[in-house]
Amino acid sequence: MELAEYFERAGIVVGSMLMVSLPASLVLWVVTGPATPWWETVAQLAPGFVIGWWVAVGRVPVEYATVWFTSLFGYLLASAVMAALNVRPVGANRVWALIAVIGSLAVVGLVDHYRS
Repeated sequence: MELAEYFERAGIVVGSMLMVSLPASLVLWVVTGPATPWWETVAQLAPGFVIGWWVAVGRVPVEYATVWFTSLFGYLLASAVMAALNVRPVGANRVWALIAVIGSLAVVGLVDHYRS
């Protein structure tokens, strides 16, 4: 394997960690509330590391562009839906906030599926 391929895989893993941390931050915000636990950073970055690693080594039939698109636009749509539904404070509306996040990611995933 060439050095350029190593750098490409490392870029996919790091980029996935950053992009997946966006929707993961919303899920953690819903689960833990406004308190910031000591493990929050690890919980935000770990799913992106796993997904990025799987994409980089070809273990899942998903491209990096799909991870990028779904994470970014899922986060933006979930934030907009949560703002439109006025689900603040999250502690009183955890179910609706979680439905908004999961539903937004599902909608964006379907859009990406039919986009490509």
